[in-house]
Amino acid sequence: PSLRHFDFSFLEGHHSIGTNRAFEFFTPSILLAIDARFYRWVYEGKYGKEALRKLAAYTGPKVGIRISAAHVPGVIEIKSLGVRGPIVPIDQGIYHGNNSGYSALALALALGADPVYVLGIDLRYAGPEGAKVAHHHDGHPELTAESDLRKKCLPPFIALSGSVEGRRVKIVNPEPGPIFSLLGEYFDVVPLS
Repeated sequence: PSLRHFDFSFLEGHHSIGTNRAFEFFTPSILLAIDARFYRWVYEGKYGKEALRKLAAYTGPKVGIRISAAHVPGVIEIKSLGVRGPIVPIDQGIYHGNNSGYSALALALALGADPVYVLGIDLRYAGPEGAKVAHHHDGHPELTAESDLRKKCLPPFIALSGSVEGRRVKIVNPEPGPIFSLLGEYFDVVPLS
């Protein structure tokens, strides 16, 4: 929700890792998904013809974290080391943190990015309290309660925030006002500028 009014042209000329349906809004340097079903769902049309067209037009690397099932052909798979642990050289793999946002952050850190500016990992849902949400991005066919997402996804971020690598992470607050991302409680927050 924090990126609903974001001007994605701000990212032009910068290295970026977009997760899941990010390719529908801008052209990331790397597109990443940990759920092996995600790319298949796009190709099967579950997200509509426009998403399929945009993914087909995307020419950057499509990356997946190999947790169990294989990703579709054409996706570069990175070995999963489990849910959480230290940042290690990328040839060893990465910890996936139970979500694509954490995986993207771990990938950026493993690739040596310093600092890493994080946008849109809110772990919040702008909807009725107790409602089931569409996972971490709109259109996900499986609904999960926000409280369950927090229990499952927040602990790896908290663990990372206490590490040396965590000092390289900056949470970007895209609009003036309150910090929407729950990660602002654990990492440095910077304004969009």
